[in-house]
Amino acid sequence: MFVVREWVLHPDYPFDAVEEAVANALVHRDYLDFTRGVNIFVSDKKLEISNPGALISGNTRYRTSRLDQVDRRNPWLYQRLPALDPKKRFLKTGKGMERIKQAFSECGGVKFFSLGEDNLFKVIFPL
Repeated sequence: MFVVREWVLHPDYPFDAVEEAVANALVHRDYLDFTRGVNIFVSDKKLEISNPGALISGNTRYRTSRLDQVDRRNPWLYQRLPALDPKKRFLKTGKGMERIKQAFSECGGVKFFSLGEDNLFKVIFPL
């Protein structure tokens, strides 16, 4: 995450929300897709994080923002994260998308895209 802070030179930028999006991309990605990884793209106008793994069937942005329990793509990983990540960088309780939206509510808003045909999930942050 240190590198993203070097690319985005705004001292008040909500980096905690960007870090949460990166952690979510790593935890929720489709690890059966060996051809793609998590990507971070930074331009003058946006910061984009994408990963293989659209929202799984039955989950919607609305459902994931309202429920504490949603279907997990990588339940094995979720079960082991508390032991592997004692600093809780990857497994925060609550609703990650809501925290991300809240952090950017005053600086242009965040866009979430679940592209089922491409098996891709994107988060686009304004700069």
